Amino acid sequence: MNDELKNKYKIHIINGKRYYEFDMTSGLTFLDETIPYYFRYKDIEIYSSAWNRMTLEILKAIDTIAPKEDDELLKIHYYWTKTDIFSRDKKTNYSPFRNLYLNTNHTATHAMMNIQGLLKEYNISLDECYFLLRKHYSVEPEEVKTYVKNNMISSFSKMLQLKGISNDSIGIIISNIGLINKKFLSKVSSGYNDFFLYDDYYYFTNYKVKVFEYLQKCHYSENDKTYRIVKRCLDQLDDFYRNKEFYNIISNLNISTDTIKTIGDEIDGLFLSLNTDVIVSNKLYARMRMLHLDELTKLGELNNPKDIYRLAKTYYEKKYYFKEPFISKDKNSNLTNDEIIYSYAYTMDEISVSKLNQYADKMHLKKLDNYLQFFDETANDYIQIDESKLMKKEKLDIDPDVLERIKNELKYYIDSFGNIDSESYAGYNALPSLNVSWNKYLLLGLCRTYFKEMISIKYEGKQYKKISFKLSLL
Repeated sequence: MNDELKNKYKIHIINGKRYYEFDMTSGLTFLDETIPYYFRYKDIEIYSSAWNRMTLEILKAIDTIAPKEDDELLKIHYYWTKTDIFSRDKKTNYSPFRNLYLNTNHTATHAMMNIQGLLKEYNISLDECYFLLRKHYSVEPEEVKTYVKNNMISSFSKMLQLKGISNDSIGIIISNIGLINKKFLSKVSSGYNDFFLYDDYYYFTNYKVKVFEYLQKCHYSENDKTYRIVKRCLDQLDDFYRNKEFYNIISNLNISTDTIKTIGDEIDGLFLSLNTDVIVSNKLYARMRMLHLDELTKLGELNNPKDIYRLAKTYYEKKYYFKEPFISKDKNSNLTNDEIIYSYAYTMDEISVSKLNQYADKMHLKKLDNYLQFFDETANDYIQIDESKLMKKEKLDIDPDVLERIKNELKYYIDSFGNIDSESYAGYNALPSLNVSWNKYLLLGLCRTYFKEMISIKYEGKQYKKISFKLSLL
């Protein structure tokens, strides 16, 4: 987005998403159709996507600075509501705070007014507070939406060109998506009614599903021409949104034809040398590292297993069949027991051991022997968040600045106090808050996924249940 629009509307782009800076000193402002994202006051930083949680977390944080007695809190009232702000009694839509309950049953507008009121009651200057929020597309400025749509269509067209699709066909695909917006998407959503305005992949997939549900409701079968056109167009758009950052990089990287040919040759070489019709992306990357390290180095930030897989899919989609993390000679190639389970796992945003075991039982498969190995092998795409659950990186959606702070804090801790022992580490309070609660498994997951170039992980045991580990600097 250009700087003129960013400055005019105080827009911040974080992880590809649009956030709007809110002036905390402003009076009554219409904030309905918004959700909070980030609050900062001096050393206090809070991330939350729900107004009730954001309000409560801000209250907890500022109360540590200058705690108030319960009687003081019970006296707080606002001119714009007759409802009690605090109560000694548990009520519907009140959230527990110390020995009291805080009223968090507010619209977005009144939630912000409540936050402002609490800050004032604690004598905190609103001038020193910083707040970012998300806006529903329906309330975003029109010129922002126009810019975003034009830019999205341009980037989407570049992706289709990379796949070898002709300009005429690209024009037809874009025109068809416009018709899909008018005939189908607008019927399932009055606000999210343009597939070219999404900046969040999970919003896109949600409404993509709703469109197909609407088609089925209107008695379109999967064999109908209309249904097949919608599926082809939205599948291309799905690939674009899911891998948008990747496609933007390769559009500007000017990858040589030699590198592309090398990837194709090594896929064929693996099929031949392993005498198999199916290979896994990690195997392709390992072979590239062994035989073509210079070619990988030229790829810069794309020098990793996931992006080598995506490069292969971009340039060889018509030659091979791709189902992450597998590449096969044809759609009907047989997968091993474990490969079938891995393939199923990669279809989910959240993976749990119980879901995989249920799937194995349902499909009459043997359960995975080593889930700790599974957690390690999927770490490029999924983050472990508790003992038996993983979440896709994109869904956890951690701000790059937050990741850098976590990385620096872990480095400081190890430099100062020695290696981290999972059973005795007590530094979670120094780490920034995330959308999931801190625990040793989340710490382990982040180190696996993001910090493996800096931190060494040594497991104490071979089973994922109640695993203990030590973290040291490489």
